[in-house]
Amino acid sequence: ILQFAAFVVVVLYSIPYLNFGTTDDGTALAFGFLFTVIFFFSNIMSILHRTSDDANTVNLVVASGTGLYLASWIAQGVPSEWQSLLYVAWALVFASGAFVVFVRTNKRVPFYIYSAVSLGLLAAATAAIFEGPMLTLAYTLEVTVLVVLALRVLNNNLVASRLSWLFVGPVMLSLESVDSSAWYSGVLHNDFFILLTLMVCIGFAAQQLILAPKSEAAKEDFTGAVWAFVGSLYAMALVWLVTHAIFLDDQATMFSLLVYTIAGLVMYVQGRVHQSTYATRGGMLLIAFVVARLLFIDVWQMEIS
Repeated sequence: ILQFAAFVVVVLYSIPYLNFGTTDDGTALAFGFLFTVIFFFSNIMSILHRTSDDANTVNLVVASGTGLYLASWIAQGVPSEWQSLLYVAWALVFASGAFVVFVRTNKRVPFYIYSAVSLGLLAAATAAIFEGPMLTLAYTLEVTVLVVLALRVLNNNLVASRLSWLFVGPVMLSLESVDSSAWYSGVLHNDFFILLTLMVCIGFAAQQLILAPKSEAAKEDFTGAVWAFVGSLYAMALVWLVTHAIFLDDQATMFSLLVYTIAGLVMYVQGRVHQSTYATRGGMLLIAFVVARLLFIDVWQMEIS
């Protein structure tokens, strides 16, 4: 309770300095960093002194609030050319401190909480460095690396599954690439490489999640199947957009549907042979999509040949 009250008071006292600035910007920024360190260590100590390996709502609020408080000071009080470096430095501080606590006490909660804060700071650093297509590519590669590290280093499928939901950010950023006007002028452009990177990275992450050994708690987790489906949607979108950028509309549609049909049949047969429910259902859905589009759209628009 004291920790939460102190955090609220510090935030309220800092708002005028964040919004309006003062003649002592350097001093105010130093105090902002000092309070960040204080709340970081006090919150970890609070979690460690709990009898169970969990955290209450106040611990979560203070941890996430400390990250936002720090990010606000960096964004408002640091020159733009130094912001990305400070974001990364503080991300390393938070992750390293939590990792040391985890190694010493084997308590996972501080590690998970402050790893999430570190990821937020890393995302802020990425946004400070990149913009536009490069930002989407950077986020995609970062999330892929995090999922692989969670599987290979932590050997924890559940953590990797939760981290994989960070793909939602790059997916949202990539939506404008699907409907970009650049597809009218050719294939080799930024939007093509964004969709290609997302297809490869999401597909790779999904494969790793599906094939990784699962604990009892993770056996009912279908995150890998979800991202395999999303990756296949990107593959379908790429086939459609590339063919329509190269061929005439009718030819491109025919070629795309032919590719979908072959892919659906291959997935279905492979699923039946290897007794994979995901592959079998995925192939059936793909073939059903082709048949439905032919019946309801393309039959009425194509030339008779």
